[in-house]
Amino acid sequence: MLQASAFLPQQKWLLPREDDDGNPLQPEIPGAEDVWVRIVPPSWEDDNKRQQFIATLAKNEDATGLELVHYELWLTYGGTNLVALVGKRDPETSRPIWEQDKDGNWIPVGEEVEFDEAGRLTKAEFDERIYKLPSRIIELWYGRVLEVVPAWGERFRRA
Repeated sequence: MLQASAFLPQQKWLLPREDDDGNPLQPEIPGAEDVWVRIVPPSWEDDNKRQQFIATLAKNEDATGLELVHYELWLTYGGTNLVALVGKRDPETSRPIWEQDKDGNWIPVGEEVEFDEAGRLTKAEFDERIYKLPSRIIELWYGRVLEVVPAWGERFRRA
């Protein structure tokens, strides 16, 4: 009998909570201690879409591995309670936007990036949010994906 539990969505803490010896770790990102991501193991159809995406990337000399990481995050997205305050950027130049506070100090303009806990974002909504996140958060999130789908990391390294 096939055990379905290994193929059900898995909720993972974004930040590691303990080291390899089981000792508690200090949170790397303050305020993210209770942030989780839900990873949906890929179906055969998802794997097929991923392979088609890789074939498309292989034909594009400007493609990067980050595009594949982003696509894999989307394919396995099952929701998250992640809300991040990030620096807002100018849509034309991608440069941070600054404003002066009441004391004349220049401070970055913040923008809240919020996902949904039920994983109901469209791909366009997901893309809009994921591209605003700091690289380190993406690295951590992708690490959780590879815990659920370790073969993707192996195939990616061989590609």
